[in-house]
Amino acid sequence: MRRLSGRLAIVLGLIVLSSGTARAERLCDPAYEDCRAVLINYIRAERVGIDVAFWFMEDGRYANELVKKVQEGVPVRVLVDRRADEGHPLNSQLVAQLAAAGIPIRQKSGGPILHWKMMLFAGQRVVEFSGANYSAEALSYGKPYADYIDEAVYFCDDFSIVQSFMRRFDDLWVDMTLFSPCANTPAALVRNYGLFAISPELNFPPGESYRTRAIDAYQSEPSAIDVIMYRITDPAHVDAMIAAAQRGVK
Repeated sequence: MRRLSGRLAIVLGLIVLSSGTARAERLCDPAYEDCRAVLINYIRAERVGIDVAFWFMEDGRYANELVKKVQEGVPVRVLVDRRADEGHPLNSQLVAQLAAAGIPIRQKSGGPILHWKMMLFAGQRVVEFSGANYSAEALSYGKPYADYIDEAVYFCDDFSIVQSFMRRFDDLWVDMTLFSPCANTPAALVRNYGLFAISPELNFPPGESYRTRAIDAYQSEPSAIDVIMYRITDPAHVDAMIAAAQRGVK
């Protein structure tokens, strides 16, 4: 009986662990899910440190929650691109709110824009990233399947992916060429994480060519390709898709 009880306890423990992992890795669909609430819950639960990078932020709920974490003693670092201010005046206000709370902020000041939209939760070992900006509408619906922005928001606890974002965020944080101080920047810029390898599943343009990787995939595909896109301005993708269709790929 004791052996059976012990085995049962182990099985139940494995079930709990696996279900917890399943909850942590999640592709959230704002067409019918409140992905903003999921993200805010991660902010509220973090006890070790939060790293944030975005093109623009227009939803004050995120800024308010990040300020609360700093007031609780949780360190927060932020990467921004002030070139977004021109078309998004709320971004300027919310960056100023983060700065007033003492949050260290560095800004992209050279090269292509910083187009990241990510939050990394060091203690929970989870990273959230997507194409969705931190606007009031992007991560949550007005009416399910009727009033929403078509996004896909990924919450990932695959530690090779989390470590990749840790490494890349640190790379940008200490970059003295393309980034400059914005607010509360420490005199000595240091890495928070180890020099982790970047997962081969990820691609960080412009340092790595998305075009090359994507076209290689188009050319290797033998049967079918599905595409969802907002816009396309690079004819190389179009040419490769047409070539795929001409060889019988659906």
